[in-house]
Amino acid sequence: MSDQRLNKTGLAYFYSRLKTIFASRSALDALSGRVDDVVAAGGEPNVIEIVNRNGTALPVTGKAVDISVPKNVSELTNDSGYQTEDQVRSAISRAVASAYRYKGSVAAFAGLPEDPEIGDVYDVQETGMNYAWNGTSWDALGQLIDTSALWTAANLAAIPTAEIDAIVV
Repeated sequence: MSDQRLNKTGLAYFYSRLKTIFASRSALDALSGRVDDVVAAGGEPNVIEIVNRNGTALPVTGKAVDISVPKNVSELTNDSGYQTEDQVRSAISRAVASAYRYKGSVAAFAGLPEDPEIGDVYDVQETGMNYAWNGTSWDALGQLIDTSALWTAANLAAIPTAEIDAIVV
């Protein structure tokens, strides 16, 4: 067998097969015996009989349940350490301040600026390497990678739908 790829047509076919399998199985599983189980347990299908909130029963009137939900943040207690708007803004500002910022290219390492800010990133053209200022020195981030020797779409054949059928039994 040669190396193969899953092209757009194959992917669409594979997806349609999965949808068919999961839709038919989950629909059958969901319906199988559920109504009979409810009736056998003394219940009535499609009627809410009991609703609990945190272990406490709520009144059920007909098919309706009324659950009181706070409408304002002031009605809640902050027992989980939720952040205020100011705390969130401050955290975002700190995170953004330390993010990398691409500043441009220089011909050689010696051409990197002498007064950068933390997070400034430059491309050094002679090596293809990118450098970021970490507050003390220029930190090498990486360089260009030659991908010409890697596989291309022309080297791969599409997976036939028959093989997809064999996988998605």
